Amino acid sequence: ATMDRLSAHLTKTEIIPEAQLAAQAALFFQHARLLKTKFALIEKSFALVDTFESSVYGPMFLTDKTTVSWYQGLPIFGTGEDESETERAMFFVMQAIFDHIYNANAAG
Repeated sequence: ATMDRLSAHLTKTEIIPEAQLAAQAALFFQHARLLKTKFALIEKSFALVDTFESSVYGPMFLTDKTTVSWYQGLPIFGTGEDESETERAMFFVMQAIFDHIYNANAAG
């Protein structure tokens, strides 16, 4: 459900308020260890990243908002001062994918 909600947010079929974006990203991160248990979950997580990369928010680290160190020195979520909550949520989603799919043996 979390991947579906984030995908809907990225395609603007559902607008998730900033505070809830943090909760959705945290929920994804909390359950990321389950990604490697089913190939369908891996595919769905990759599709979520693809949706982000092709959305108005992406691609990560290549837009005006994400080429600078916007993620350094700021609280993880909740300030709203840089209007990057969606990008920040997807940063944590991508990190979870990296940790639990690409580095599955190291992440446990």
